[in-house]
Amino acid sequence: MTNKKQIAALRLTIKWFKKQIKPRDCGWMYSTIAGLEHRIAELRKVNKIFIVIASGFTVMILLSLFMIVTGCAGWA
Repeated sequence: MTNKKQIAALRLTIKWFKKQIKPRDCGWMYSTIAGLEHRIAELRKVNKIFIVIASGFTVMILLSLFMIVTGCAGWA
């Protein structure tokens, strides 16, 4: 399951829990919701790290292609 799908499923679960909350004896639901929100934050961090790594990889490929096209043998 992709991170986006996991986040969507977690959001639906949070929505369900919020509807179940009653005026008393539901403290554990708030804890559960907080845990689910923390998991969503962790999944978002993974997505951001992947985007940065992918961007860096793209820059390396473009730099390599530039060096090949211009005949540059290296940085020396």
